[in-house]
Amino acid sequence: MDSLLRAMQRYSGYTVEQFQTVDTQDDPYRHPIDFAGSAEPNGFPIDPIDDELFTDPGDCWQFGLFDDDDTYSYTFRVHGFIFRGIFFVVWLDPAHRLFGKDG
Repeated sequence: MDSLLRAMQRYSGYTVEQFQTVDTQDDPYRHPIDFAGSAEPNGFPIDPIDDELFTDPGDCWQFGLFDDDDTYSYTFRVHGFIFRGIFFVVWLDPAHRLFGKDG
């Protein structure tokens, strides 16, 4: 899981605006999540403690992880949402099952 730690280290230096401004050549698997057509069409199946938490589906994002050879994995995704400037990981998805991929 060192690829997850490397991604977390890289993104920890980003502002929210930088994270949400995606260069598809440098980071093709970081994008907002459109839950329509996914395995969770109603969004993440979580029951937040704080009613204010996770109210905007536009704040749900995913990013891909690198394989050991520093190329992007075609399947492994990290799904979560941004709340008050913090990315909360909801789902580590090694087979990209949110969108029905079998890896």
